[in-house]
Amino acid sequence: AAVAGIMYAIHISRDNPEEIRTQCSKEVQDFLKIPVDSAAKRYEKARSILDNEKFKIYAISAMSEIKKVENKLKEAAEAENQARAEATAFISKYTKAKENAEAFDKQAESLYDELKPLKDKYIATSYAKQLTEIFDALQKHLETRTKDNWEKHWVKLTADVRETGEGNGDFVKAVALLDEYGAKWNEKETEPLFKKMKELRESLPRKAESCVDKKNKAAQEHIKDGKKDEAIRLLEAARPGLKGFPTAEKKLEGFIKGLAEKK
Repeated sequence: AAVAGIMYAIHISRDNPEEIRTQCSKEVQDFLKIPVDSAAKRYEKARSILDNEKFKIYAISAMSEIKKVENKLKEAAEAENQARAEATAFISKYTKAKENAEAFDKQAESLYDELKPLKDKYIATSYAKQLTEIFDALQKHLETRTKDNWEKHWVKLTADVRETGEGNGDFVKAVALLDEYGAKWNEKETEPLFKKMKELRESLPRKAESCVDKKNKAAQEHIKDGKKDEAIRLLEAARPGLKGFPTAEKKLEGFIKGLAEKK
């Protein structure tokens, strides 16, 4: 023991207290630069300072501020480690749910309920920002879902347009349905809706032509039965629903003329 004490005294005598205090102060400053939400890294750095034997002898004052918050740093580091498991598991679950819009819509409320306590629990960790962003996104999704909006009525609109145009041959009314819907939900100010409406409108001329072809096919069946006048009336009845669709109108008139000239 005496020998050990002598060796320790010799070792101490070689130390430069001022340099050690300067080094400790530098280490403390480096600690303070670590972001608060990097709890594990902060605690690791704090431990390296507090466990330094020379700092304990010569720089007690310099590391006193860290010593005061040692327990809080430890708790924060433990929370960070726990968050690494729970938060990443939830984030993975959320990301997977987002891959399927229909499934996500069904899970949104339960995901929101699951996330709320997690967000509060890990508010002081490095996962706080990401959890908060997901929470806000879920909240917005749920609020939108409970409000009346264009998305809720989109399926019905497309069905009505299809039935009115392709089903009944009234493409004029189909256009009117689209215009009414666009005005009600302010399509010009709603980019996703504007794009969908544009696609639907652009599909109508093609569908109008297809409708004329079907009408002509039905008319040809009347011709086979020797009912030329009935065949022409069938085609003529399609005229009002094709106003504003010049290509389809031209095709229809060609079919009507062809039947009229038939002997």
